Amino acid sequence: MERLKQLRWSSIIKPSVMALAFMLVHVSPALSDTPRERATLAGLAGVGVVVEPMTPAAEKDGLTTSTLQTAIELKLRQEGIRVLTSGERLVAPGNPYLYLRVGTMKSDEVEVYVYTITLELLQEVRLSRNPAITSWAATWSAPGKIGIIGFRKLPSVRESVRGIVDQFLNAYLAANPKR
Repeated sequence: MERLKQLRWSSIIKPSVMALAFMLVHVSPALSDTPRERATLAGLAGVGVVVEPMTPAAEKDGLTTSTLQTAIELKLRQEGIRVLTSGERLVAPGNPYLYLRVGTMKSDEVEVYVYTITLELLQEVRLSRNPAITSWAATWSAPGKIGIIGFRKLPSVRESVRGIVDQFLNAYLAANPKR
């Protein structure tokens, strides 16, 4: 009976507790892709793409920063959205870029990863009370995602990233209809 309790803790409850704690730390409140946030995408000639570096453990288990970067850029180009280089982005109005964060936490005991995914479009903004003051703000964001996945299936998190990028594509294309 004691072994059964220990097994339940390690295989069911512990990953759930880890996921909740991880979510509270890593998933920021989402703007939820509302019409107001979509309006901030209107007129963008393109976007840069920045992917937060993956942990060494995630990279070793097959979820790499470079694959995520390439997958996002490919999807944008397939939809006709220009991917700005770092130099182009710096001179583009608003300096817009998509920022992807895939946070991972590995549990060796039960051979799973807890992961979170957030995608935001950040732009330079100006204060209305003093336009000389600029800052960065997330003007569009997809609802965050959290999950638990086995070690060997970690690369399949890319599918979840693609789904969230699709949300951005839908929002961007709605704000910038093709003529």
